Amino acid sequence: IYEYIIDVKNISAFSLSEIKQNDICSENFIKAADFSIENKNIKIEVKNKKLIVTDKKTNDKYLDFITIKDRADIGDSYNFGALTHDKEREAELLNFKIKEKNDKRAVLSLIYNIKIPETSTPNGRNKKTYNHKIYVDMILYNQAEYTEFNVNWENKSKNHILQVCFKLKEKIYSTVNEDLFGTTKRQFDPDYNIYNEIPSPRGKELKQNTSPMQRFMQTQNFALFVKGNNEYEVYKNEIKLTILRSTGIISNQQNPCRGTPAGPPLRTPDMQCTGKNTANFALAFTNNQNDLYRLAEEFYEPYICLFSNHKNKIFLKNKNDNQLVYSIKSDNNKLLARCYDRKTQEIKNIVIKD
Repeated sequence: IYEYIIDVKNISAFSLSEIKQNDICSENFIKAADFSIENKNIKIEVKNKKLIVTDKKTNDKYLDFITIKDRADIGDSYNFGALTHDKEREAELLNFKIKEKNDKRAVLSLIYNIKIPETSTPNGRNKKTYNHKIYVDMILYNQAEYTEFNVNWENKSKNHILQVCFKLKEKIYSTVNEDLFGTTKRQFDPDYNIYNEIPSPRGKELKQNTSPMQRFMQTQNFALFVKGNNEYEVYKNEIKLTILRSTGIISNQQNPCRGTPAGPPLRTPDMQCTGKNTANFALAFTNNQNDLYRLAEEFYEPYICLFSNHKNKIFLKNKNDNQLVYSIKSDNNKLLARCYDRKTQEIKNIVIKD
């Protein structure tokens, strides 16, 4: 199977379109040096083993922006379990190189190492540790407003949480997340520290500074787009994207963050997620909610080209920016589009074809 990347422009949504020369972007915005990659929107550089990312639209520079951190997790499938006196461990950047550079995209490849204890218990983390090599490809496409991440590693340890952390300019008091339909605003206390609250009193479940999301979250002109990693945490000025929670029990009777068991202590060894793991996500710089949906669609559903004799056709025209198309389905010989109106918060089905 051969896969080719074509840098297209001006293609309508919900359409079949013959790709002509005018539909292909002829401008090359990609630049790459020994220590950096960039396009017209974003620049990524490595300096003194730290990642610096620049929003070129505003010239905001984020120093030591992206880190990978690990903590003990003695919780269960319901709740993260904080370990008393636990200290966060940070991965060290060992090596990096420009893996690919052409007029379509540039790829910065990074190799991290982090020593993670073999396991964690209420008595502490094991002295025995395993080296974990974490391989990160940061991909920047020619016209893209986001940077894509492909992360690969082999998990050898148990009872821990691994997160990719993004250091913003200011403390984070609120975020906007995509929900099942539309968006939801979440409020946070950036100084809340669950380690100061454990153990939880009987009958209570401690608050956690985490939130779920569907495809994206946004705060302070920063946005994350995720495929499958749907939890993030807020602390001070950091967004921590959870890429692994390694636990092995449905309800831990000794979970320090929940004072009463959630159910029987059923063992679930596969939830330790040992073996090969991957994560795929992207970041962008924007405060505009219309941008969030557009970029999420670009990240999730890129244009697909194929050889065919189909004629140009637009199946659905959506002239309302507030109206989001969430699915297209057939119903009694009718083709329906299920839409959500962000302004009226109404969900409705629109007949595309009888």
